[in-house]
Amino acid sequence: MEQVRIRKGETLCVLFIKATHLVKRDMGKLATVEATQAFEVLFVLIGELMFLHAGLPSGLSLVGISLVMIGVMLHSKSQFKREEKLVAMANRYGKEG
Repeated sequence: MEQVRIRKGETLCVLFIKATHLVKRDMGKLATVEATQAFEVLFVLIGELMFLHAGLPSGLSLVGISLVMIGVMLHSKSQFKREEKLVAMANRYGKEG
């Protein structure tokens, strides 16, 4: 059982690295890949509670998980919030118009 977990972790790590490499020039897509990785912790926690009847993590662990998830959400949100600024065009004589 332990070998299955290790192999799964190795596979997911390789896929995550490959995904980040594929989207490294697009910040929006990169934020999506990172959010998927961060929320994996939550999905695994819920799965353990439901199927393996594991106990809840400590309070400090829950705070850490929450901070990571909030940080990733804020980062993702900031990538999609782009302000456009109007810049006055200058003609070849240096006058605006």
